[in-house]
Amino acid sequence: MMRMSPTGRPEGEYRSAQREGGLVHPKGRPEGEYRSAQREGGLVHPTGRPEGEYRSAQRDAGLMCLVLLAVLITCALSLVTSRHQARRLFVALERAQAEARAYDIEYGQLQLEQSTWGMPARVEKIAREQLKMQLPTAARTEIVALPARTEAPR
Repeated sequence: MMRMSPTGRPEGEYRSAQREGGLVHPKGRPEGEYRSAQREGGLVHPTGRPEGEYRSAQRDAGLMCLVLLAVLITCALSLVTSRHQARRLFVALERAQAEARAYDIEYGQLQLEQSTWGMPARVEKIAREQLKMQLPTAARTEIVALPARTEAPR
């Protein structure tokens, strides 16, 4: 099995690069190229970008992570809030339906009571027993004829 160097390349390739002319940086560039970039104008990150650009990319990535975290927290809170509101509304709906069923039962009982109170036999019995009323005799009954009705021409 072939041994690997710290750069991730096969061990022999790293040694041959050392023998040919110099060390190879872990990112695969010759060591002298990395050092000359440092001398010319600033540090160069091993990724090949200038050091300031690398830091701004890191800052941008960190800012993006914070924004995504804030969005995630906002979504989670809105989910919890909407579920709580849905449960609260469901309980209110159940309570209103139970109240409607109770009103329907009471309405049925009131209709039965009204029909019982208004039965002609019951009214006659109460009038005879409590109010001491009697049916009029035939001699006291008078039949009144309605006058003929004339219609107006249209």
